Amino acid sequence: MRFKKFVNVTGWVGQKGIKKHLTNKKNAVKKACFEHFGFEDNSDNMVDAYLTDRIAQE
Repeated sequence: MRFKKFVNVTGWVGQKGIKKHLTNKKNAVKKACFEHFGFEDNSDNMVDAYLTDRIAQE
């Protein structure tokens, strides 16, 4: 699934004109999940499961 789009994470960081490719996308998705929904877990799989549930609710 495309969890990055659901929590507004792109593959790039930085300002326009000097952007760099995001190397650790899973941590970015974890951080965005906490910022958007208040859910935090150490496991990538749990974060993915939580986001799958949120997507199914919509």
